[in-house]
Amino acid sequence: MAAQRTRKGSRDGRGHVTAARPRSGTREGLRGMLEGAPFPAWMCDREGRMIYLNGAFRSAVGGDGESPPSTVWRSVVDPRDLEHWGRTFQSASVVLDPFRVEVQTGGADGRRRWYQLRGIPCSGEPDTGGYWGTAVDITSGKWRENAARETEDRYKALADVQD
Repeated sequence: MAAQRTRKGSRDGRGHVTAARPRSGTREGLRGMLEGAPFPAWMCDREGRMIYLNGAFRSAVGGDGESPPSTVWRSVVDPRDLEHWGRTFQSASVVLDPFRVEVQTGGADGRRRWYQLRGIPCSGEPDTGGYWGTAVDITSGKWRENAARETEDRYKALADVQD
């Protein structure tokens, strides 16, 4: 039985709906794939300004869905990390390298969270430019690092007292 096309995708011979394929190489196609992703994802333009945050990202950091992505981004990321993001992005974008950067954000729940953003240059249409990427919540790892550092500092202080 041939696949039937539906508005959201197509039905295979067993009646299962398969996702519609976005046009590859386009921002619209990439956004279509990222919007349904269960993890935070983003896109930025050639200058490093956020132009898209998927639903999972907005849910994680907050945002009303109406504000432009660049406004949401600037409002939730620690200002020092915005500077670090800019420097990292500029270095990578000169040679179109992938990059990784850690930023601290305010969360939708009001708690500070750490994310590792990984960016990959967009390809396809010449005017696409910019990067797309994912954001992995690394907060628990940062808490463990801090706890280990504090414990080590306490042991060093105890050793210094005993000398």
